[in-house]
Amino acid sequence: MTESPEASSAEQVHSALDQLGPEGRARVLAVTARYFSDLDLAEEVVQEAMVQALRTWGKTGVPRVPEAWLTTAEVAHGLLVPVATMQLRQRLAVVQRVVYVLYAEGFARSAGQDHICDDMTAEAIRLARVLRDLLPGSAEVTGLLALLLLTQGRRPARTDDAGRPVPLAEQDRGRWDRVLIEEGLDLAQRAASSAGAASYAVQAAIAAVHAEAADVESTDWPQIAVLYRMLESYDPSPVVRLGRAVALGRAQGPRVGLEHVEDLAEEEALQRYRPFHIAHAMTLEEVGDHEAAAAAYRRALQLPGNAAEDAYLTDLLTDLLTGSIGAQVSE
Repeated sequence: MTESPEASSAEQVHSALDQLGPEGRARVLAVTARYFSDLDLAEEVVQEAMVQALRTWGKTGVPRVPEAWLTTAEVAHGLLVPVATMQLRQRLAVVQRVVYVLYAEGFARSAGQDHICDDMTAEAIRLARVLRDLLPGSAEVTGLLALLLLTQGRRPARTDDAGRPVPLAEQDRGRWDRVLIEEGLDLAQRAASSAGAASYAVQAAIAAVHAEAADVESTDWPQIAVLYRMLESYDPSPVVRLGRAVALGRAQGPRVGLEHVEDLAEEEALQRYRPFHIAHAMTLEEVGDHEAAAAAYRRALQLPGNAAEDAYLTDLLTDLLTGSIGAQVSE
């Protein structure tokens, strides 16, 4: 977590908590309740987090993103400590899911101004390392840590100077953090070759294929499609099937990808999932259906997301419409 270097006064701590406001506290509670599936328990944990913040921030300084601190460090720590000392293996899937969702929220914020929250991703990786220290022989724990490290290795190239997202295909891979990636590749191999490898180990393998490629064109997309098919056996969700559809499009051409993406269009979960509409729009644009692509971008912009991503999507839509008008004029 990124904190100020000096201790904060009690007044500064109280002010930071007050500035969260009802909406900020509600967001923390909502995220916590999603983790625990128990509103009463979530309220208790958040209240304890507030108390702990009063104790801690006066000594260590107010975090740069107080909401992220409350959501991650305290909530996740509150889950991990009793689990680690009692029945970690029995509740491992729940704990792993907490860490995974924490990272995912930091990787691409579901709201707010910024696309990424580095405090949240750093905390999720720290917790994944704690899990592996506790269960070094678990293929899935190793796979989870590998997945996060391989994903985090792309962080230096994931946003432009304005903080807007840069898609994988356009990232400068020379800026990737090779130290994190090499550690992630080693762990991914260990996870894949260990007994009990399942969902996280397969996701780490997918991330490893991306990490090993020099560019998007030389990526082994057929292998990624096969891995997504394997992942479906552990997690038969629409989101996983979307990942496979995108991989098939890269491997076999955009029209094949479009067919598979549109096969998922009636999935209720994906209708409210912004990445689905972005993938749909980009695939439609690749096959030259600019009108439908524009409609898909507009639908994506209607769904919740962070402001940096909104700006990026707006630019894509504007460029698409401008290009379409220019093509019509030149005909």
